[in-house]
Amino acid sequence: MLIISFFFGGCAINHTTVPYSERKYEVVYDVHLKKNKIYSKSIEWIVRNYKNANQRTLPYDNEKNGKIVAKASSSYYSFLYTRYINYDYTLVISIKENKIKVLGEHFVGHLLYSDQKTGATYDREFEVWESKDILEIKSNLAVLFDELYYFLEYNKGDDF
Repeated sequence: MLIISFFFGGCAINHTTVPYSERKYEVVYDVHLKKNKIYSKSIEWIVRNYKNANQRTLPYDNEKNGKIVAKASSSYYSFLYTRYINYDYTLVISIKENKIKVLGEHFVGHLLYSDQKTGATYDREFEVWESKDILEIKSNLAVLFDELYYFLEYNKGDDF
């Protein structure tokens, strides 16, 4: 009885909720470009990297204020659900002269499942809150945002 109790006690998974204020990833880069060039190249990067038109919807796009807000999607491996999960997030790019701040926030996961009887597929949306999942998303966004930085910093010679 003691061995069984120990075995089941060791299998318990501890899920930690991340406070809402920490469910985001933000980074600031120094870029050797003028504000208007950073802006136009950021729009180009969004179009190049988010292939699906639904992923590059720009609900707020203001060159004068230097801000782009877009809905975006990606995927990560969920330790909570033990499979890859697609997620949506809000991408905010704030631009100043020689500087860019990139923010990913409002992570919404999508669990796809099929009804065995009807064959219908359902998409259950949920707010991502578990600490390991948030770390996976932040790691994913770190790579993606670094790609934006490299695109801005090292793709300067492709203009006419």
